[in-house]
Amino acid sequence: MRYAVLWRKTSSFWSGSILAFGRIDSGLCRLAWPSGVGWTLNDYDGKCGMNRGLQLKEAWLNHFNDPLRVLAIALFVVGCLSLMNGSTVGSAEDIGSSGDVASNESDESHHRDKDCMIIAFGCCCHQEFEQPLWDDILSQGPDLWIWLGDNIYGDSEDMSVMRAKYNQNKSNPLYQQLLKSTPVIGTWDDHDYGMGDGGKQFSMKAESQQEHLDFLDVPPDDIRRTREGVYNSYLLSRKAIANVKVILLDTRYFRDDLVVTDDHYGPNLEGEILGEAQWKWLEQELAGSDADIHIIGSSIQVISEEHGLEKWANFPAERKRLLDLLVRFDVKHPILISGDRHIGEMSALRWNGKYFFEVSAGSLTHARKDIDDEINKHRLGSIVNVENYGTIEVSRDDCLKIKVFIKADNRKVMADFELN
Repeated sequence: MRYAVLWRKTSSFWSGSILAFGRIDSGLCRLAWPSGVGWTLNDYDGKCGMNRGLQLKEAWLNHFNDPLRVLAIALFVVGCLSLMNGSTVGSAEDIGSSGDVASNESDESHHRDKDCMIIAFGCCCHQEFEQPLWDDILSQGPDLWIWLGDNIYGDSEDMSVMRAKYNQNKSNPLYQQLLKSTPVIGTWDDHDYGMGDGGKQFSMKAESQQEHLDFLDVPPDDIRRTREGVYNSYLLSRKAIANVKVILLDTRYFRDDLVVTDDHYGPNLEGEILGEAQWKWLEQELAGSDADIHIIGSSIQVISEEHGLEKWANFPAERKRLLDLLVRFDVKHPILISGDRHIGEMSALRWNGKYFFEVSAGSLTHARKDIDDEINKHRLGSIVNVENYGTIEVSRDDCLKIKVFIKADNRKVMADFELN
């Protein structure tokens, strides 16, 4: 059993006012009180996971006036300050529409680097294939793991089939170690959605959403349990390094039909990907963000235009709307991450005076080794056609440093880029 403490920030933690504390229940940092008046989400910061370097905000904070509780808090805070002396205090913070913690807290840190935030991500993980990269991912001690879709190969309207395949991947011993040491979040793509290249016409999408959320251990009171679509946002914070906002999009639930031209997909000039509800949410997320870095996760590629498979360029009006939105809000350090393609590559685009960078990473289990010369006028470097995953590594000396990698087995660097 571990505990969390909540205080009102002033100029620093040490001069803040203690407000509440509570238990970390079921792997979630939750300030638990029996009854009372709830505080608003943005008024207070809560600290939890003293061994971790991440920051958390919680919505379930209740007012109390019991003197015994006040005494208990005072005693508890003394213990906290002793524990925190000489250590980096951190938090995992979820500021998405759910207001829930999207992480599993543990005392196992797998040698997490105190001077560098590491966000790892990947896609395309077939439950029947060898999964050779989890030991490398674990050895880096990531602060966060992001699933970018095709987290299983389900392709079924039978939810018992989907559930069995999710359980098969989830039971992998090394993935279980990751769950114990690292917050895990994610979105889906077509094969874990349940329909190859599927969009809004998939008849079992609502039921499939629940299976996806179960796989990610999303609690029952999360807004995604009742809202259409799996989109959400999160904030990771290391006070000495950076605030990193992660926005994960749902490119399946609302997507209009693809246009088939010969043997490939062509442009749907009026079609939508996100749907108006998700667009409105995304605009709110960007408009109110003061994060130092913004990671926007899409299951399909945003920048690449030439290949004939799924991509944002198949819906040119939607692609333009997304890029225009990022320009309009002058989003700090936007980094696009994507999967789907079974290759790794990095792409860059200048759009209305602003530079955008995208890293596509995966497959974790079965790369397209036959693809080595596909046209992409925006590509930086070469295609990575072996099993791979991506990392974004953030540090700060006299200035913020952001390095992006695509890595293969044994953490071999296949591509890298530094954003200044």
